[in-house]
Amino acid sequence: MDRDVRVVLYGTTPFPAAEQPSQMVAARFGDLIELTGVDLPIGRVAPGDVIPLTLFWRAQQAIAENLKVFVHVMNAEGQLVAQRDSEPMAGLRPTSTWAQGESIVDRYGILLPGDLPAGQYQLVVGLYDPTTGERLPAAAGTTGEAADSLPIGTVSVGL
Repeated sequence: MDRDVRVVLYGTTPFPAAEQPSQMVAARFGDLIELTGVDLPIGRVAPGDVIPLTLFWRAQQAIAENLKVFVHVMNAEGQLVAQRDSEPMAGLRPTSTWAQGESIVDRYGILLPGDLPAGQYQLVVGLYDPTTGERLPAAAGTTGEAADSLPIGTVSVGL
């Protein structure tokens, strides 16, 4: 009998889980979702550490699709060095279950490679349809130009 095996690596941090954002954000993802805030409790990490991140979402309307959230860690050259893709709340609250106006507290841990060079790294976030790969347009502020992801902070590695 053939069986698929899935191995998942988890990491923990010494930081308590945020219940409120430490940084307010006014960003829209299409007409569907607003990112109201983020909590990134650390600015300095070592290679192999887990970056704790909490995203605070609000549904602008009922959502038919199950969208995935991506968090990318980018180096100074704009290359992806680490990432975490998941349905919100580790798959426990797919976007299709969100009610209009509902707020969601969504926690992530992004594991950095153990051989990651020292430097400044930018975190970006976005949402996409996993069936098509199409990203929702992201726009910050009231007049922000739409892009396919949104920068939410930086971390220093090994500095």
